[in-house]
Amino acid sequence: MLYGLCRKVWQGISVKAAKAMARGGVRCAPRLLAHKPAGCCLHFDYGGVFPHSLCGNRYLTFRGFCFTLLQEPADGAPMGWGKRDVMRLARKGKRMKVTYIHHSAFCVEVAGMALVFDYYRGDGVPFCKYHGTLPEFPEHTQVYVFSSHSHRDHFDVETLGWCRRYPKIHYIFAKEAKKKLGNRILQQFGDGVKERITYVKPGGRWDIGGIQVETLTSTDSGVAFVVTAAGKVIYHAGDLHWWKWEGEPEDFNDYQEKTYQEQIGKLSGRKVDLAFVVLDPRLEKNQFLGIDYFMEHVQAAYVVPMHLWKQYGLIQEYKDLKKSQKERDKIIQMDHENQVVELP
Repeated sequence: MLYGLCRKVWQGISVKAAKAMARGGVRCAPRLLAHKPAGCCLHFDYGGVFPHSLCGNRYLTFRGFCFTLLQEPADGAPMGWGKRDVMRLARKGKRMKVTYIHHSAFCVEVAGMALVFDYYRGDGVPFCKYHGTLPEFPEHTQVYVFSSHSHRDHFDVETLGWCRRYPKIHYIFAKEAKKKLGNRILQQFGDGVKERITYVKPGGRWDIGGIQVETLTSTDSGVAFVVTAAGKVIYHAGDLHWWKWEGEPEDFNDYQEKTYQEQIGKLSGRKVDLAFVVLDPRLEKNQFLGIDYFMEHVQAAYVVPMHLWKQYGLIQEYKDLKKSQKERDKIIQMDHENQVVELP
């Protein structure tokens, strides 16, 4: 999104347009222009929207956002940017680009930020191997890497190496991952990586960079995430689910039911723009319990089933159920690795 433009363009934006831009995630900050070196104009480094030929190599940061400093044309022309261009970019920046990497690993790009959830390389579980890859971002993208717990299908120390590519990266790991890492592993990734990690526990709230992170208690291990970024609220379950297994003791299944309903109840009545929810075929006849309860009690704009172990047909099976007809249009079908969808 744009914080600042050439002065001509900025002065040409009406108050009404500025308010609309602010609602859309474009924050109008005229005092940003006071930090602008003479002879330069500002534009936000927005994930490939601008031609690479325009990109300079000098940067200015403001409230955690990155701007490229460009030489202003000699005639003072605003590089072709007018109100329509700004509003078009405002609408585009408000949209979410969602990449299904594999299993429970997703990337959500919004307003120049990239949120990566529960990434692992794909070969951590021998009986179900994946080959999805992380999307590429501009170097100065604000990247946030989340790991809900340390199970091998939700966590990978490889992500720590991404700090060499993305200097503005933050890691938000469930506290249990701290034991798995240790100082010896952290030292392999160089000085400073340790300071980039925030360890989180259930039931907390943190402001990290330009986002807000809340956590719920998992019914399995670690946490579930509720992330607010650029006005969008994104829920990622991790392994928070109604794990009702046939043959388990009654007290175990009672705990699963009570805890799941209690945690999902914390989302009831809240705005949720995008939710990644577990749908695990291994539960057999109980496979729809968790997503059923979620759909009934949370008013999410879009729901992406995950943790499918490549049984992608289960999503369509669920959408085709009679009980799902009212909500079927909000359920997003992901059926191959590195699939990309754009959502408002």
